[in-house]
Amino acid sequence: MPAAASAAGVQASMMLGTSTFTAVTVPGIVTVGGYGLAGAGAVYTANDIYSNSRGYNIILDKVFDDNIEAYEAAGMVLDLFAEMYTNLGESNRALGNRSDNNAEGIYWKEIYQLHW
Repeated sequence: MPAAASAAGVQASMMLGTSTFTAVTVPGIVTVGGYGLAGAGAVYTANDIYSNSRGYNIILDKVFDDNIEAYEAAGMVLDLFAEMYTNLGESNRALGNRSDNNAEGIYWKEIYQLHW
């Protein structure tokens, strides 16, 4: 999650200029969002496992009022956001590894003139 959060902060800094908001707040929001996404994915997956073994889908029944299309759409949206978050982190993994010995880290430091 640090790589995705750092990447979001760098992107925000490039668009809005460097400030406390882009350097601290944006990465914090993205980190919390990542944990929320992971938690929601875990609940959705655990519910699918439970419903397959017991035959009763509690989230479909209680949250979606037996609307199968809405339940499946929510699962697809959750998967889409998880894939986007994962791609953001993977594409910018050098930002999460703040080591001066890392070749990608050195590349990012030179391009964005980062100081860590």
